[in-house]
Parts: sequence; C-alpha cells; structure tokens
Amino acid sequence: MSNPCNDQFSLSIKPQLLSWLQKAKRASKGRFVVYSAVFGVLEAIREHGWPIARSYYVSKGNQIRMNKHKFEKVLTRALGPKRTALLKVPREGGRTTRSTPAVADKFVDWLKSVFPPELDSETAKDYADCLELFASEDFEQFMLSQAGISVPKPSPQFPLSEFVQKIIEKAGNKRGAVIHHLVGAKLAIRLGQSDELEPRPYTAADKQIDVPGDYWYRNTAFHVTAAPSGELLKKCQDNLAKGWRVWIITLREGVETARILAKDLDAKLAKNIQVVSVPEFVGQNLEEIGAFASDNIAQQAERLLQEYNDRIDKAEDGDPTLKIIFGS
Repeated sequence: MSNPCNDQFSLSIKPQLLSWLQKAKRASKGRFVVYSAVFGVLEAIREHGWPIARSYYVSKGNQIRMNKHKFEKVLTRALGPKRTALLKVPREGGRTTRSTPAVADKFVDWLKSVFPPELDSETAKDYADCLELFASEDFEQFMLSQAGISVPKPSPQFPLSEFVQKIIEKAGNKRGAVIHHLVGAKLAIRLGQSDELEPRPYTAADKQIDVPGDYWYRNTAFHVTAAPSGELLKKCQDNLAKGWRVWIITLREGVETARILAKDLDAKLAKNIQVVSVPEFVGQNLEEIGAFASDNIAQQAERLLQEYNDRIDKAEDGDPTLKIIFGS
C-alpha cells in the first residue's frame, strides 16, 4: 500500500480509535497506561503481523512489552524528534502498572471488532503504522492539555477580544511569548503569509537591531510587548525617522504606559505612534473577517488557534507549554 493512512479504512478507523482511547482513559487510573498498552500491541503487530499472540505484547512477568525508549521511538517515528523531545514520557512508560496488560487485551479485542475478517499480516502492519500515528497525535494533545493553555471555546455571543484576553490571563508568565505569536497569527490570517510576517522565536524577534519590529508589513512596523519601555519607544522613534509607520501592541494595562512613555520621549512624535491592546487588535479584526456573524465566532477562534499553534511548531520547536487548546 503506497499511502495506507489515506485509504478509506484508515480514515474511517481514526475517529473510532480516538473514541476508544477517550473511553479507556476515563476508565483507567493512569492515562499513560492506555497509551503504553496501545503502543505495545501495535508494535507487536508491526513486528509479527496479525492475528497477534498475547505473548508478543505481554511478557512472562505479566508486563506490557513497552518501556520509555520504545515509547519515545514510536512517538519519534510518528511526530518527529523535535515534537517528541518536548513530551515527557514516564521513566517506565506505563510498563510496570498491573492494569496495563488488561488494557492491552481490551485493545486487541477492539481491533478484532474493527479489522476486516480476512486481514493479511502485511496490510495489518500498515494499519498498525497508521494507528500508531493517530494514537501518537492523541497522546501529544493529551500532553498539551496538561502543560499548555486551555481555554473554553467562545459562544456565539462572546466577543473575540474577550476570548483573546482570556488566553492572555491563562498564559501567566508565558504571556510575552503568547501575545507575540497571537499577533503574528492574526497578521498572517489577515494579510497572508509573507517573509515579513514569518514566525520568529519570541526571544529573538524585536531584539534584533537589523529588523524594524517583531513584524512588519509594507511600511508599517509592529512592536509587540507585555511591558512597554523607554528602550522600545526609542526604537519607535528611530523607525519614524526612517519613514516607518509604527504600532505598539501590548496588554490592556500597558496601553496607557506606552502612551505616557511616548509623550515623555517626544510629544510631537507620540501622535504618530498607534498604541492598541492585543485583545482589541486581534479580536476585533477577526470579528471583521467573520463578517460580524455570530455563527462565525467559533470558526474564527479555531482558525486563530490553528495558525498560532502552527507558528509555535515552527518558531518555538512546538513547545507544549505555549500551545493553546480548547478545554475548560
């Protein structure tokens, strides 16, 4: 099979697998146990084919044939080394938990119910590859839900500016990096992808002396900051002198600070610096893109998070503590 994960069966089994994983995690005391059991079975199928004997995935000591090294090997094959390195796999990988073999047995029973009756071993190995990919992606999302930023999906009546504010509040001491990439995501959605708006690491963006701002587009420089400073205002002053239009995008509580600093530096030039809060800059523009329709609110929020998380993957090596997901 040239591309087994795109065939009809693999695509149809993905939601069934995710549903099984959710139920199994709710029923299990340790959620790593479920992934360890699933990966143990799938690795056995990849090596020995189908149907699979219990001795191939459970040892004589009644432990699942899985450990941290094997667990990480599965993740690396599915997600790549950078994304895997950011996921903290337990030292034993769920191997020594007594309930793991029982979960593995239930998973094998489930596979018997969804695999075609006359499935040959080679095709089963292809399916195992796909199931490992789907389960690895689910494991990554599970880890993000533990380490990342979880926000409720906005209702149709909820302003997107307040949705963005909620993200910032949940970000805590990570808010500098979060607002940096939220603004980048919004600009990319509104203006399209370009070299000027490409994802840049938070620690390197506006600190480079050879760039006009965190982002720039045509003749406008955008400075994103959680704490406006005199040093930033001097850079804005230099940009204005070079013919740039200047925006400062900051936290709501930083807007007045930025305006005062601008006036203290040069009251005349201060009138040429646009200062706006991140929630209003990001949220209001997405409302416009969604044509101010209430049934587009959730869609625009999803679009923002998808672009934002893509930028975290590219600029911050997929740091799970910076990822944003919908939750409670």
